[in-house]
Amino acid sequence: MSSTQEVSSEKKVRAIVLDAGGVVISDVAKPYPPSDEDKEAIWSELWSEWKVTEDLDEAWFWSQFISRCPNFERDIHVSVSELQESVRQGFFQYDQTLKVVHTLKERGYAVGICSNHVKEWFDYTDERFQLRTIFPADLVVVSCEAKYGKPSSEIFAEVIARTQKYFEEAGDSIRADQIVFVDNKLANVSAASKAGLNAIHFYAEEESEGDLIRKLTEAG
Repeated sequence: MSSTQEVSSEKKVRAIVLDAGGVVISDVAKPYPPSDEDKEAIWSELWSEWKVTEDLDEAWFWSQFISRCPNFERDIHVSVSELQESVRQGFFQYDQTLKVVHTLKERGYAVGICSNHVKEWFDYTDERFQLRTIFPADLVVVSCEAKYGKPSSEIFAEVIARTQKYFEEAGDSIRADQIVFVDNKLANVSAASKAGLNAIHFYAEEESEGDLIRKLTEAG
């Protein structure tokens, strides 16, 4: 994606939609070591239920998690309110990704987000990192609002529909294959490709600004 490349209806890539956690901002900092498979299984099960609804809240999540993890409160020596604060303070932004995002915007590309996230935590990161200021609100698709999570085909259909409407309102049009989707999980990349998006894998914790630029350039 060279600096001389113009954005036109003939150019293959016209919009870039990025995952939030692991690409734009950090993933949730969990209060247990990655090697604890039992807690990870419980967390994943509860997260899968929580991420696709706004009817459940953080109080429900911690109550369920603690009740299903024997001795968890005793072992970590912190209160629920401290857990809530710890999760929030654990979020940070990936500067290398945001530098690329700002460059893309300057060159006329539409940029958006498609994230598996829960309302309280996404709202917090949105306010702290100004996500809906950097990314147009119409192009921010969050699983708890969409009621579908990645890697479901429904959420990628929502991404395509939102992006096409965004272009139509500007008197323009865009095809699904002109949208690049960026995610740090291979299952989501594969599902996005099957949905017709031009999908690439990028994990900001391990890759650089140059890596992202290279992968976007290869995508067209």
